[in-house]
Amino acid sequence: MFLKLLALVNHFRGQKNCLNQQRNFLIFRKQLKIVEIIMTSLKFIGKRLLNSPWGRNPTHSPLGINIVSTRGFYAWLNSIFNRVDPNRIKEVGPDRACAEWLIRCGASVKWVNSQKFMKDYNSLPVGGGPMFKIEEVDATDAAIMEIGFPHFKNCAYLRKIKLKNCGYIEDASMRSIAYLLHEHLSWLEVIQCHNISDEGLLALHKMKALKVLHLENLSNVKNPQEVIASLSDCLPKCQISYPPFTTESEEEID
Repeated sequence: MFLKLLALVNHFRGQKNCLNQQRNFLIFRKQLKIVEIIMTSLKFIGKRLLNSPWGRNPTHSPLGINIVSTRGFYAWLNSIFNRVDPNRIKEVGPDRACAEWLIRCGASVKWVNSQKFMKDYNSLPVGGGPMFKIEEVDATDAAIMEIGFPHFKNCAYLRKIKLKNCGYIEDASMRSIAYLLHEHLSWLEVIQCHNISDEGLLALHKMKALKVLHLENLSNVKNPQEVIASLSDCLPKCQISYPPFTTESEEEID
């Protein structure tokens, strides 16, 4: 009788902990929604300012607003959204925490055994768990920064990343990807990321698991053909495409 009573108490304790976890998540989600609204408003204001005559010529600005300082503030705000919270990773697991970071910065994720990409923060499952593992990341127009890349650590099922028009992606970002994901990332696309130079691309030579590497419209890469040759030597099993510097025949692998 005592054992049955003890089991019943433990059962109710488990339900209470589950309810508390759900309640905390709902509060966290509401707080994040408010921050998202503020962030969207600031983005709108920032774009209007930067595209205005004062943004193109920051010498004079209305009401004493310093447009250059606005750019710096915008970058500082995005850096807050990229910060790594070790306690959050410990609480919900690396994949769930990584998904929160990516979606918070405008990217989308696809779970293993899922056909759809998820971009709505409110659609994230409550809590972490072994069944939710990130397989693909689409970071088109996302505000992800290198300081947030430690989120990728221990995301062992991540196979594909697309980085397109990411204004904060730099050479250090490529080095972080090569360091954190060299064992299992098999597909990488880097498109219209104009802060990446030859040095950043050459850091990818460590990614021995890479099968597909697509590069495109990287204005800061000065010697693309030399970069392609160097990466091809280091990654003989990787299909490298970099139009218009590669042809279809060159992109074929045995």
